[in-house]
Amino acid sequence: MTTNDAEMSVLKKGRNFLKQKTNRVEHLFYNYFNRFMFFMYSMLNIADEVRFNYLLPETARAVIWVPLSEVKRFIPNQELKKIFKPNKVHFSTIPSFIWDGDWDLKSLSIDDYYTDYNINYRSMMQILNDKIDYRMTDEYQKKVQLINTTGQTSRGNSFAELDAYFESLIKLAADIKENGYKLQKYLNNDPHDEIGVFIGRNGEIIKAEDKFCGTHRFAIAKYLKLEQVPVCVLAVHKIWAKQHINLITRSDDLQNYFFETANSQ
Repeated sequence: MTTNDAEMSVLKKGRNFLKQKTNRVEHLFYNYFNRFMFFMYSMLNIADEVRFNYLLPETARAVIWVPLSEVKRFIPNQELKKIFKPNKVHFSTIPSFIWDGDWDLKSLSIDDYYTDYNINYRSMMQILNDKIDYRMTDEYQKKVQLINTTGQTSRGNSFAELDAYFESLIKLAADIKENGYKLQKYLNNDPHDEIGVFIGRNGEIIKAEDKFCGTHRFAIAKYLKLEQVPVCVLAVHKIWAKQHINLITRSDDLQNYFFETANSQ
């Protein structure tokens, strides 16, 4: 072997050695880089979970105004019972603010099904739209039966109390028509006693059928074709929440989101 051949051999071995070391360094770099990125991703997920579990409950159940045209769907009581089981469906037993699962896919069109599903909504439309005497409405007749059999209802324990309640609904419709829709907090009522809604995975506003507040008021708003109504956001789908986590911690931003969505259509 000549001197030149020996030098070339040494250079070749040197290049191979450096290449091996370079490959090793690159492998280690990408390995640790991927670990670092996975760690950061995990930390971000943990941060989201912390915000969901500890920060959001403080700002949950926000009362905001939304375009009435955006409240297009409702979730039947039977589906809500599955979510709340074994507890009774009630404001005080809402399991969390962030809901997973396919509950939002079980919602139905308000225009197509709500009158058939909900006796309170149907009865208000009988009074306002069909001009039926309130004593002949389905809800009134059902409560008469309850008074006769059990001696009590959620709207009064006597026929006089029942009459007073339905007459107050008629007066409320007239007042809203003349003076506009007022927030409950300005009427010295529970400030969260607004129309109860949920937000689905695609950002759709889904009304509770009637286990929460405001079904009669919602019917009045629909009859009067109001442009906007106040709602209480009871829960949001986890998919939408993770995509809009900043919105659900700021009620003003959440309110603006729905008006911007309506205007963009």
